[in-house]
Amino acid sequence: GLRLRVLKRIFSLDLRDEAVLEGARGGKRLKTGAMCASMGMMSSTHPTLSAQARNLLLVFLFVGLANPLVGTFIGVFLWRQGKGLFLLMAYMLAYYACLPAGFFLSYRLLGRFTHRTLFAIGMVVTGAVPFGLVFLPGFSSEAVIGFGVLYGLASGFLWSTRKDRKRHV
Repeated sequence: GLRLRVLKRIFSLDLRDEAVLEGARGGKRLKTGAMCASMGMMSSTHPTLSAQARNLLLVFLFVGLANPLVGTFIGVFLWRQGKGLFLLMAYMLAYYACLPAGFFLSYRLLGRFTHRTLFAIGMVVTGAVPFGLVFLPGFSSEAVIGFGVLYGLASGFLWSTRKDRKRHV
């Protein structure tokens, strides 16, 4: 019931057609128009999202789901590899120190690159840094701090252009 309604509102499926859908309860078959009328969704006050906006919404969903998992994994990995808190604290310090620098650098580069390019750079580097850190052949504190700096700059690129990406969709 509610999940189906929320998904349809998010992805703005055309709910007025007469295609037959499987009902959410008990396998009843309802026409889409009747189902939508019973849920009160037939009004034109629900704007539809463009395909680009739906794709961007999905990207934000997956990034939001993956970020806590990756952060937890990297924290545990650094704690175990460093046999203590020093490497983990150095990585996190480098990350949080360079996050504002990523914001600043991103806005300085907006004249040369588009929002889309900076957002893509942030996405790719933010995804590549944890893989590079895990598969690093020589594990040293300088390399871990370097990856923290890269991750902070990339996160700054990603999150500073996020609001602008939503506005320009």
